[in-house]
Amino acid sequence: MVNMSDISARRTIIVFGRLAMREIRLEAARERQHGLQVMTFEQMAARLAGGLSQPIDNEALRAAIQESLPKTHLGELDRIKSLPGMVDAAVDSLHKAWRAGIDLRSRAVDHPRLESIANL
Repeated sequence: MVNMSDISARRTIIVFGRLAMREIRLEAARERQHGLQVMTFEQMAARLAGGLSQPIDNEALRAAIQESLPKTHLGELDRIKSLPGMVDAAVDSLHKAWRAGIDLRSRAVDHPRLESIANL
């Protein structure tokens, strides 16, 4: 049987980015906050779209970047693409561009860095 007080204790927090989501989840776990759901803007949009639109899974994006990074010409970023943290930086950059609605392919002519990110 469902306790009605449990339902009223449920709440959702929408955050900007994975780091904020992790921090809030950790804090909630430490404070034993049951019924708290933390989601990103992308996850909220997918929920509002009724499941017809899904954000890319972070692990799938990470795996795709790890696989394509050595083979992709990044122009001025070529010399740093093998450094630790490059995959995380690329994932974050792509997420930020997508959130901002930036069409990287059409903006690639504006700046060499945008072209590098568009190549990913």
